[in-house]
Amino acid sequence: MEPRLKSGIWVQALIRRCDRAAIGVAVVAHGDVDAGAILLKLSGRGGGCTVLAQTRRADGEAVWMRATGPVPVAEADADAYIARQRGRDPDLWVIEIESDQANPCSIRLFCPNRRGVVMTVKPSAPAHPDVEILGIETGFSRHLGVDVVRFRHRLFAGGWSDERVFDVIRRGEAAAVLLYDPERDSVVLVEQFRLAALFAGRSPWQVEGVAGLVDTDETPEEVARRETREEANLDPLGPLLPIQIVLPASGSLDEAIHLFCGRVDSRGRRRSPTEKLPLRPSGRRGLG
Repeated sequence: MEPRLKSGIWVQALIRRCDRAAIGVAVVAHGDVDAGAILLKLSGRGGGCTVLAQTRRADGEAVWMRATGPVPVAEADADAYIARQRGRDPDLWVIEIESDQANPCSIRLFCPNRRGVVMTVKPSAPAHPDVEILGIETGFSRHLGVDVVRFRHRLFAGGWSDERVFDVIRRGEAAAVLLYDPERDSVVLVEQFRLAALFAGRSPWQVEGVAGLVDTDETPEEVARRETREEANLDPLGPLLPIQIVLPASGSLDEAIHLFCGRVDSRGRRRSPTEKLPLRPSGRRGLG
C-alpha cells in the first residue's frame, strides 16, 4: 500500500508541478488539509471539462477516476457535479487546471502514478435513486468478470454514506428448473463436477437441479427447456411454472436465477446423451 500524504501537502506539490510545466492552476475550494478528498477540474483550451476524482484500489494504490465520464462535458455540467460533491463533503478540495485532457501524458503530469486514470462511470451502470455510482473499473474478466465499484448510498438514519468500494462478480441471468415426475412422486436432479465446491470443503461432485446461463437471444424459460433436454434428456410436459427469481449471493454476485418447476416423465432415464450427466431421481422422503 502506498503511503498517504496529507491533502494539503499533495495540493502544494501539484501546484509546483504545474508551475514548472507552465500549466495554469487554481485552488477553487480549500478542503481539509489532513485528509480532504480531492477533485481536479480539467478545463480544456478547446472547450469542455473533465472532473477527476481520486480514489484507491482494493490494494490501496491511489488512482484517478473520470467522474464526469469518458469524454469532456460542458463546464456547467462539471460545475454542477462539483457542487453536488461539495454539498455532501464540505472538506473536499477542488483544483482547476488548464489542460489538454485528451492527452494521457498531460493527465499523468499531475497524476504521476503508474496506472494514471483507470476508472470511469460506464454507460451501462445501473441506476437507483438511493445509490450514486461514482466509478467502475473492470478488475478481471474471463469466465467470470469482477467490477470494482465506487459508490455512495442513502442511510436509514438519513443522509448519505461515505464513499465505499466493493467488488461485484458479474455473471448475469440464469435459469434453473426443478423437474418433477408426478407418476413417481419424484424430482429429477443431475450430478455434475463443481471445482469451487472442493474449495468449500465439499465433494466436487454435486447433485443439483438443471440450470444454465441466459444468452442475450433467449428467454429464461427457453433456457430452462434447452438445459432440460441437454442435461437430463427430458422434455417438460406442458408449460413451466415460474416459482421465483433468486439472488443466491447478493452481497458479491449479480447473478439472478429464474427458478421454474417442470413436469416430466423420467421412466428409464439415467443419463444425458449430450452432456453425459448422471440423473438422480429422488422421492420426496429422500429430500428431507
